[in-house]
Amino acid sequence: MITANTTDANAEETDLLIVGAGPAGASLACFLSEYGLRGILISSAPGTSDTPRAHITNMAALECLRDIGLEEECLSKCTASRNMEHTRWCHSMAGEEFARIHSWGHDPHRLEDYAEASPCAHVDLPQTLAEPILVNRARERGWDIRFNTKIISFEDHGVEKGVTSTIETKSSTDP
Repeated sequence: MITANTTDANAEETDLLIVGAGPAGASLACFLSEYGLRGILISSAPGTSDTPRAHITNMAALECLRDIGLEEECLSKCTASRNMEHTRWCHSMAGEEFARIHSWGHDPHRLEDYAEASPCAHVDLPQTLAEPILVNRARERGWDIRFNTKIISFEDHGVEKGVTSTIETKSSTDP
């Protein structure tokens, strides 16, 4: 059991507290929800990512998303693998090309290896598109999602008594 003490002295208990609602934290909440587990997912950010940081979703990750019923939604929002055939190095977008390699499962000498490894292909699913999918699924499955919330401290009281975490939620009017 985790006791989340907010700075306004309202204590609440939850079985799970995940700190960070990025791809890792939000995915964890989604996977745990498949086993009926619920909790609180916090992020110090004001919302999901507004910049396209992480992009490539590999075959294994897409298989995991398939297992929890998110593959179709992810595929509807991604750039397909066929559009990521090469990685190139060049002076500018239209300038001199210095090098080019096959990327993300497109090496013609290894196509069979990739096909045998997974039924999925690599896709380009930027974090700006992936996070809302994951956060929304976690919320739909009973997770309490709190943005503008950071962990201040935590104290482990051992297996029997659990952990006490102090979290702080910044209101939209705070500087």
